[in-house]
Amino acid sequence: MCDYFKKRFEFIKADYGTILPDSILDKANVVSGEGLRKLIVVPIFLSEGYYTSKKIPAKLQGMDYVYDGTAYLPHSLLSLRLQSQINQYV
Repeated sequence: MCDYFKKRFEFIKADYGTILPDSILDKANVVSGEGLRKLIVVPIFLSEGYYTSKKIPAKLQGMDYVYDGTAYLPHSLLSLRLQSQINQYV
């Protein structure tokens, strides 16, 4: 996915950070060139919540970044698919 975004939008760098193990700040520093470039942050989560609204912004505090807290996922039909799978076992 990182390579796709880098090529598609001609970014200088593209990478990902994880919550566990916690690599968000380290990766953000590398990608931003130690603060020389603005970051675009795209959370890959199934839904919005604590991590997208609190944890990620706290980790990036003081950095120059664009982030609206919206999860990249889910697709609008994902909840229907999950519900269908759950219904098979309930």
